[in-house]
Amino acid sequence: MAATKLSALIDEFTDHLVSAQSRTPQTAANYRHYLDRFLRVTKIQSPEQITADAVAQFRNWLQRGDGPRLKTPTANYHLTALRTFLKFLHQKNFSTLQPNDVTLQPTTPHAVSTLETPGLNRLLGLPLKLEGHAVLQHRDRAILELLGSGGLRVGEIARLQRDHVIASRGELAIPAPHGKLRTIPLTQQCRYWIAQYLKLRHDRAPQLFVRHDPAANRTDAGHPTALTPRSIQRLMKKYAHAAGLGSSVKPRTLRHTVATNLLAAGNDLETVRKRLGHATIASTKIYVRPKR
Repeated sequence: MAATKLSALIDEFTDHLVSAQSRTPQTAANYRHYLDRFLRVTKIQSPEQITADAVAQFRNWLQRGDGPRLKTPTANYHLTALRTFLKFLHQKNFSTLQPNDVTLQPTTPHAVSTLETPGLNRLLGLPLKLEGHAVLQHRDRAILELLGSGGLRVGEIARLQRDHVIASRGELAIPAPHGKLRTIPLTQQCRYWIAQYLKLRHDRAPQLFVRHDPAANRTDAGHPTALTPRSIQRLMKKYAHAAGLGSSVKPRTLRHTVATNLLAAGNDLETVRKRLGHATIASTKIYVRPKR
């Protein structure tokens, strides 16, 4: 009976991740998988049995496993899920181990790839230099500006609607998968190129960025379809290649560049975390360069 109770709490916890914390269903499923492993390894049956010894037993299993040893980042995903679950249990007034007692395994800092200013400027200037229809040139320039100065994810750009651009305040409201919004400032260049692109649009589709090729499927309402994340990735690959930047420059390269530039400009980690939409400060810390 107690084991069923703990399993039910995990179900409630994963539902909470999606409904209250706006985590994706995939993240919730991953957390469920990690916690199921914790239960299987430790054979605990109640929140009160989540002790330091049980965590140590799980940590040892993560280092050995049933097969090849898990890499440190993968092991830390398991421990992060457990720590987040413990926070949830404390909010429900269960007597169990403190979340801070679950420490992550130390990792070796790795350098993130960024793009220097000359390369970025060359990339941004390409859409209007290559042959093509004006509406496509201006759309692509606006997208590259959002990647290069806003640090948006490709999925976020694909979900943008026209009314997410708050022109009166020079801001952009970025939608999360479950309806929450985070607001970031738009640079003058971003505002300009988005406005120029929208002036060339003759459709009433609500999406900010849409397909303009003749073969594009249209919705039942007669509107062009929105660009997909994959389309934006291909777009980035095309311009990076044309700019001579190589295949290693991807949308995430520009996101890394925005993050490191924000920190170099004196912004604190919490400001950068909110700007990029990171769930935890740990994700933002990868951009902190070690002092020499």
